[in-house]
Amino acid sequence: MRFTSLFTRLALILAVPGFGWIGVRFIFAPHEVAATMGMTLATDTAVSTIQSGFGGFHIGVALLAAFFALTQHTVLPGLMIVTTTAGMAVATRGISLYTDGLDPKTLFVFWVEAFMLTLWLAALITERWRRARATL
Repeated sequence: MRFTSLFTRLALILAVPGFGWIGVRFIFAPHEVAATMGMTLATDTAVSTIQSGFGGFHIGVALLAAFFALTQHTVLPGLMIVTTTAGMAVATRGISLYTDGLDPKTLFVFWVEAFMLTLWLAALITERWRRARATL
């Protein structure tokens, strides 16, 4: 039981720097991050949209993961949040790979996101199993 509790909590804690770093980069270096993806931010509205849409969103998920990781009782909802978020990112990236072609950068990010999704999904299943066993 201790190992499963530790595993699920650590998996959730990994979301904090993962989502947090992405958010911080989009907020404080939007032009540089956009350039690595072949985008240019030509207007202040474009910069603001990237900062809030990508930066703020990722920081929000990181803060939720940190909050839910505080106690074992709240790990399950936290894992549901990061698993759903990562699942949608992987699904969307997969659609992009299918419709836009197998760009090497996109494919690399897809595999990183898919790995993290697998980790969080395993932690989610493990936490549900742990809770079911605890009620027996």
